[in-house]
Amino acid sequence: MSHVLDLKHLCLTYGQRSVLNDISFSVHEREFFIVIGPNASGKTTLVKTISGVVKPQKGAIKILGQSLSRFSRKKLARYIAVVPQTAPGDIPFSVAEVVLLGRFPHLGFMGLESANDLEIAEQAMSFTNVTHLSTRRMDQLSGGERQRVLIARAICQKPKIIVLDEPTAALDLSHQIHIMDLMEQLRCDEGITVVMVSHDLNLAAMYADRMLLMKNGSIVKLGHPSEVMSFEILEKTYECVLLVDENPLKKVPRVIQAPRKLRYVSALKNDLFASQPEK
Repeated sequence: MSHVLDLKHLCLTYGQRSVLNDISFSVHEREFFIVIGPNASGKTTLVKTISGVVKPQKGAIKILGQSLSRFSRKKLARYIAVVPQTAPGDIPFSVAEVVLLGRFPHLGFMGLESANDLEIAEQAMSFTNVTHLSTRRMDQLSGGERQRVLIARAICQKPKIIVLDEPTAALDLSHQIHIMDLMEQLRCDEGITVVMVSHDLNLAAMYADRMLLMKNGSIVKLGHPSEVMSFEILEKTYECVLLVDENPLKKVPRVIQAPRKLRYVSALKNDLFASQPEK
């Protein structure tokens, strides 16, 4: 399986604070790759380095086998589309205008959209179910609607990789699943590689082919959800009491947080598992 993204020994500091510490990993073509970790673990900074917004002091990034430094901003936007966590609510453009901005990296010198560009924008709006909102302004939309518009804009770029920074963080359960299903459909139908930052461990485990767990700018674990989301690894990383069992819908880990008043669960669960007869 070929790599579309390669990071080698990335290091980045802000002042005296180390944000990325010797980060190395690869992302495969058509993979759903999800980055998890506590706050201030370097996840958003990692997204910014991948998208070329922030340049690390050390290390190298390759996109489809080419050094990131060889890409102009416009050329890079033909290969990578970035979806931020939230969209500003005061964007003075209609939904159709925002989505069509995704064609900018492909426009010629005059910057005029062709009939083909308009068709691609229509297809992107249809795919994300925002066509009926096309004439409405962004400041008239709900958070979930704005998020779908941003994804439509990213699709309109026709990228090889879509990078999303916590796209479901401010959404309700229905919209969270809808966004994740959209990404899975893009991966399967269009062959797009999805790289996502997420705080929702259970949602991430349901969709990720592989997960990268970070803490304090360093990699803690990389692998399949069952390898990354063990009780021992998660409790040490997040520094809180957790119960990890198996999701009944899919054979991946499920995480249950233990409130302070239920902390006895942590002690009881080990006794429970220890008392089970060997098979």
